[in-house]
Amino acid sequence: MKEKTSTLAPTDSNILPIYEKVFSTLYDKSQKNSPDGELNLQLLKFFSYKLWHWIVEDPNPVFQEGMFQGYYQKFEITNKKERFTLKPIQMDSSTPQIEYQKAVQTNFETMTATIKHHFGESASYHYHKIESKTTPRVTVGFFRVNTPTVNNPFTEEDIRLIEILKPHIILILRTVSIPYFHSQEFQYYERYMAICSTIAREHSLSDTEAKFLPEILFGYTNEQIAERNFISVATVKKHLQHIFKKTNTKNRMDFLSTFFTSPDDIKL
Repeated sequence: MKEKTSTLAPTDSNILPIYEKVFSTLYDKSQKNSPDGELNLQLLKFFSYKLWHWIVEDPNPVFQEGMFQGYYQKFEITNKKERFTLKPIQMDSSTPQIEYQKAVQTNFETMTATIKHHFGESASYHYHKIESKTTPRVTVGFFRVNTPTVNNPFTEEDIRLIEILKPHIILILRTVSIPYFHSQEFQYYERYMAICSTIAREHSLSDTEAKFLPEILFGYTNEQIAERNFISVATVKKHLQHIFKKTNTKNRMDFLSTFFTSPDDIKL
Protein backbone atom coordinates (compact mmCIF):
# COMPACT_ATOMS: atom_id res chain seq x y z
CA MET A 1 0.00 0.00 0.00
CA LYS A 2 1.28 3.46 -0.88
CA GLU A 3 1.75 6.24 1.61
CA LYS A 4 -1.54 8.01 2.24
CA THR A 5 -1.64 11.22 0.22
CA SER A 6 -3.34 14.27 1.66
CA THR A 7 -5.39 16.66 -0.45
CA LEU A 8 -4.97 19.60 1.95
CA ALA A 9 -3.68 22.56 -0.04
CA PRO A 10 -1.11 24.91 1.58
CA THR A 11 -3.07 28.17 1.70
CA ASP A 12 -2.71 31.05 4.17
CA SER A 13 -5.68 29.75 6.13
CA ASN A 14 -4.11 26.28 6.38
CA ILE A 15 -0.54 27.40 7.07
CA LEU A 16 -1.33 29.74 9.97
CA PRO A 17 -2.54 26.85 12.21
CA ILE A 18 0.88 25.19 11.78
CA TYR A 19 2.51 28.14 13.54
CA GLU A 20 -0.21 28.25 16.19
CA LYS A 21 0.05 24.51 16.96
CA VAL A 22 3.84 24.33 16.96
CA PHE A 23 4.57 27.54 18.86
CA SER A 24 2.01 26.74 21.53
CA THR A 25 4.13 23.74 22.54
CA LEU A 26 6.94 26.12 23.52
CA TYR A 27 4.82 27.75 26.21
CA ASP A 28 2.14 25.24 27.14
CA LYS A 29 3.99 22.52 29.05
CA SER A 30 0.81 20.45 29.39
CA GLN A 31 0.98 19.53 25.71
CA LYS A 32 2.33 16.07 24.95
CA ASN A 33 4.19 16.88 21.74
CA SER A 34 7.55 18.56 21.37
CA PRO A 35 7.65 21.43 18.83
CA ASP A 36 9.31 19.06 16.36
CA GLY A 37 6.71 16.37 16.97
CA GLU A 38 3.86 18.83 16.46
CA LEU A 39 5.44 20.16 13.25
CA ASN A 40 5.66 16.55 12.06
CA LEU A 41 1.93 16.04 12.65
CA GLN A 42 1.04 19.26 10.87
CA LEU A 43 3.21 18.52 7.81
CA LEU A 44 1.64 15.08 7.41
CA LYS A 45 -1.65 16.84 6.66
CA PHE A 46 -0.11 18.20 3.45
CA PHE A 47 2.14 15.37 2.21
CA SER A 48 3.13 11.94 3.41
CA TYR A 49 6.50 10.48 4.45
CA LYS A 50 7.69 7.69 6.71
CA LEU A 51 10.32 9.63 8.68
CA TRP A 52 12.36 12.80 8.52
CA HIS A 53 15.44 14.51 9.90
CA TRP A 54 16.57 18.08 10.29
CA ILE A 55 19.64 20.05 11.25
CA VAL A 56 19.84 23.71 12.24
CA GLU A 57 22.97 25.79 12.67
CA ASP A 58 23.53 27.58 15.97
CA PRO A 59 23.43 31.29 15.03
CA ASN A 60 25.48 32.35 18.09
CA PRO A 61 27.87 29.55 19.11
CA VAL A 62 29.49 30.14 22.49
CA PHE A 63 32.77 28.29 22.07
CA GLN A 64 33.19 27.64 18.36
CA GLU A 65 31.15 27.35 15.22
CA GLY A 66 28.43 24.91 16.22
CA MET A 67 25.25 23.24 15.09
CA PHE A 68 22.16 21.72 16.58
CA GLN A 69 20.62 18.67 15.02
CA GLY A 70 17.53 16.67 15.70
CA TYR A 71 15.22 14.14 14.17
CA TYR A 72 11.82 12.74 14.88
CA GLN A 73 11.05 9.16 13.88
CA LYS A 74 7.83 7.20 13.88
CA PHE A 75 7.60 3.67 12.52
CA GLU A 76 4.23 2.24 11.57
CA ILE A 77 5.44 -1.37 11.55
CA THR A 78 6.22 -1.35 15.29
CA ASN A 79 4.47 -0.25 18.44
CA LYS A 80 7.57 1.61 19.55
CA LYS A 81 7.74 5.36 19.12
CA GLU A 82 11.30 6.53 18.67
CA ARG A 83 12.40 9.31 20.96
CA PHE A 84 12.99 12.81 19.72
CA THR A 85 16.75 13.45 19.80
CA LEU A 86 18.46 16.82 20.07
CA LYS A 87 22.18 17.37 20.34
CA PRO A 88 24.84 19.93 19.45
CA ILE A 89 27.66 19.12 17.05
CA GLN A 90 31.05 20.76 17.28
CA MET A 91 32.68 22.00 14.09
CA ASP A 92 36.13 23.12 13.11
CA SER A 93 35.60 26.87 12.80
CA SER A 94 38.26 27.13 10.09
CA THR A 95 36.13 25.14 7.61
CA PRO A 96 32.51 25.74 8.65
CA GLN A 97 30.96 25.01 5.25
CA ILE A 98 32.75 21.66 4.93
CA GLU A 99 31.96 20.75 8.53
CA TYR A 100 28.30 21.65 8.09
CA GLN A 101 27.97 19.41 5.05
CA LYS A 102 29.73 16.59 6.92
CA ALA A 103 27.21 16.97 9.74
CA VAL A 104 24.31 16.89 7.29
CA GLN A 105 25.73 13.73 5.73
CA THR A 106 26.14 12.11 9.15
CA ASN A 107 22.56 13.04 9.99
CA PHE A 108 21.39 11.48 6.71
CA GLU A 109 23.43 8.31 7.28
CA THR A 110 21.94 7.93 10.76
CA MET A 111 18.48 7.93 9.24
CA THR A 112 19.32 5.48 6.46
CA ALA A 113 20.83 3.15 9.07
CA THR A 114 17.59 3.51 11.00
CA ILE A 115 15.61 2.47 7.93
CA LYS A 116 17.76 -0.64 7.51
CA HIS A 117 17.42 -1.41 11.22
CA HIS A 118 13.63 -1.19 11.29
CA PHE A 119 12.65 -2.21 7.76
CA GLY A 120 15.40 -4.71 6.89
CA GLU A 121 18.74 -4.56 5.12
CA SER A 122 17.08 -4.77 1.71
CA ALA A 123 14.77 -1.81 2.38
CA SER A 124 14.84 0.94 -0.24
CA TYR A 125 13.60 4.49 0.05
CA HIS A 126 13.04 7.80 -1.68
CA TYR A 127 14.46 11.02 -0.26
CA HIS A 128 13.69 14.69 -0.77
CA LYS A 129 15.79 17.43 0.81
CA ILE A 130 15.21 21.15 1.32
CA GLU A 131 17.87 23.61 2.47
CA SER A 132 18.43 27.23 3.38
CA LYS A 133 22.03 28.32 2.98
CA THR A 134 21.60 31.68 4.69
CA THR A 135 22.72 31.89 8.33
CA PRO A 136 21.61 30.07 10.39
CA ARG A 137 21.65 27.28 7.84
CA VAL A 138 18.91 24.65 7.89
CA THR A 139 18.65 21.27 6.17
CA VAL A 140 15.55 19.08 6.26
CA GLY A 141 15.14 15.65 4.64
CA PHE A 142 12.02 13.52 4.15
CA PHE A 143 12.01 9.75 3.54
CA ARG A 144 9.49 7.43 1.98
CA VAL A 145 10.16 3.72 2.37
CA ASN A 146 9.23 1.31 -0.41
CA THR A 147 7.43 -1.94 0.25
CA PRO A 148 8.38 -5.24 -1.46
CA THR A 149 5.56 -4.68 -3.97
CA VAL A 150 5.14 -0.91 -4.19
CA ASN A 151 7.55 1.81 -5.30
CA ASN A 152 6.62 4.99 -3.46
CA PRO A 153 8.42 8.05 -4.85
CA PHE A 154 7.69 11.67 -4.11
CA THR A 155 5.49 12.91 -6.94
CA GLU A 156 5.81 16.24 -8.72
CA GLU A 157 2.77 17.40 -6.74
CA ASP A 158 4.40 16.33 -3.45
CA ILE A 159 7.55 18.26 -4.30
CA ARG A 160 5.50 21.30 -5.31
CA LEU A 161 3.72 21.26 -1.94
CA ILE A 162 6.99 20.84 -0.05
CA GLU A 163 8.52 23.80 -1.89
CA ILE A 164 5.51 25.97 -0.99
CA LEU A 165 5.88 24.95 2.66
CA LYS A 166 9.69 25.21 2.64
CA PRO A 167 10.05 28.80 3.96
CA HIS A 168 7.58 28.04 6.76
CA ILE A 169 9.33 24.79 7.74
CA ILE A 170 12.70 26.53 7.87
CA LEU A 171 11.41 29.53 9.84
CA ILE A 172 9.63 27.30 12.36
CA LEU A 173 12.68 25.09 12.92
CA ARG A 174 14.91 28.12 13.41
CA THR A 175 12.45 29.60 15.87
CA VAL A 176 11.86 26.49 17.97
CA SER A 177 15.63 25.90 18.16
CA ILE A 178 16.31 29.22 19.91
CA PRO A 179 15.19 28.08 23.41
CA TYR A 180 17.42 25.02 23.13
CA PHE A 181 20.43 27.06 22.06
CA HIS A 182 19.96 29.36 25.05
CA SER A 183 19.33 26.62 27.60
CA GLN A 184 21.89 25.80 30.28
CA GLU A 185 21.76 22.15 29.21
CA PHE A 186 22.80 23.10 25.68
CA GLN A 187 25.59 25.38 26.89
CA TYR A 188 27.02 22.60 29.05
CA TYR A 189 26.64 20.07 26.27
CA GLU A 190 28.38 22.38 23.82
CA ARG A 191 31.24 22.91 26.27
CA TYR A 192 31.55 19.17 26.86
CA MET A 193 31.66 18.56 23.10
CA ALA A 194 34.52 21.01 22.81
CA ILE A 195 36.32 19.08 25.55
CA CYS A 196 35.68 15.78 23.74
CA SER A 197 37.13 17.27 20.56
CA THR A 198 40.26 18.29 22.47
CA ILE A 199 40.64 14.83 24.00
CA ALA A 200 40.26 13.21 20.58
CA ARG A 201 42.87 15.50 19.04
CA GLU A 202 45.39 15.29 21.90
CA HIS A 203 45.20 11.49 22.09
CA SER A 204 44.93 10.75 18.34
CA LEU A 205 41.54 9.07 18.51
CA SER A 206 39.96 7.96 15.26
CA ASP A 207 36.72 9.61 14.10
CA THR A 208 34.79 6.53 15.22
CA GLU A 209 36.43 6.51 18.64
CA ALA A 210 35.80 10.23 19.08
CA LYS A 211 32.11 9.65 18.36
CA PHE A 212 31.88 7.42 21.44
CA LEU A 213 33.22 10.02 23.89
CA PRO A 214 29.84 11.72 24.44
CA GLU A 215 28.27 8.28 24.86
CA ILE A 216 30.71 7.55 27.71
CA LEU A 217 30.24 10.99 29.21
CA PHE A 218 26.46 10.75 29.39
CA GLY A 219 26.44 7.29 30.88
CA TYR A 220 25.07 5.07 28.13
CA THR A 221 25.62 1.35 28.67
CA ASN A 222 27.41 -0.77 26.07
CA GLU A 223 24.04 -2.15 25.01
CA GLN A 224 22.56 1.32 24.61
CA ILE A 225 25.56 2.54 22.62
CA ALA A 226 25.26 -0.48 20.35
CA GLU A 227 21.56 0.18 19.76
CA ARG A 228 22.06 3.90 19.17
CA ASN A 229 24.82 3.28 16.60
CA PHE A 230 23.43 0.09 15.01
CA ILE A 231 26.49 -2.00 15.86
CA SER A 232 27.17 -5.02 18.05
CA VAL A 233 28.04 -4.85 21.75
CA ALA A 234 31.34 -6.56 20.93
CA THR A 235 32.21 -3.72 18.53
CA VAL A 236 31.39 -1.17 21.21
CA LYS A 237 33.66 -2.92 23.70
CA LYS A 238 36.47 -3.00 21.16
CA HIS A 239 36.24 0.75 20.51
CA LEU A 240 36.09 1.55 24.21
CA GLN A 241 39.18 -0.56 24.86
CA HIS A 242 41.06 1.42 22.21
CA ILE A 243 39.89 4.72 23.76
CA PHE A 244 41.02 3.72 27.25
CA LYS A 245 44.38 2.50 25.95
CA LYS A 246 45.08 5.68 23.98
CA THR A 247 44.06 7.93 26.87
CA ASN A 248 46.01 5.83 29.39
CA THR A 249 42.90 5.13 31.48
CA LYS A 250 41.64 1.81 32.82
CA ASN A 251 37.86 1.99 32.41
CA ARG A 252 34.90 4.37 32.22
CA MET A 253 35.23 5.63 35.77
CA ASP A 254 38.95 6.21 35.39
CA PHE A 255 38.35 8.02 32.08
CA LEU A 256 35.70 10.31 33.59
CA SER A 257 37.68 11.06 36.75
CA THR A 258 40.78 11.79 34.67
CA PHE A 259 39.20 14.24 32.22
CA PHE A 260 35.87 15.44 33.60
CA THR A 261 34.91 17.09 36.84
CA SER A 262 32.89 20.08 35.64
CA PRO A 263 32.82 22.10 32.42
CA ASP A 264 35.05 24.72 34.07
CA ASP A 265 37.54 22.33 35.68
CA ILE A 266 38.94 19.94 33.10
CA LYS A 267 42.22 18.07 33.18
CA LEU A 268 43.85 17.46 29.80
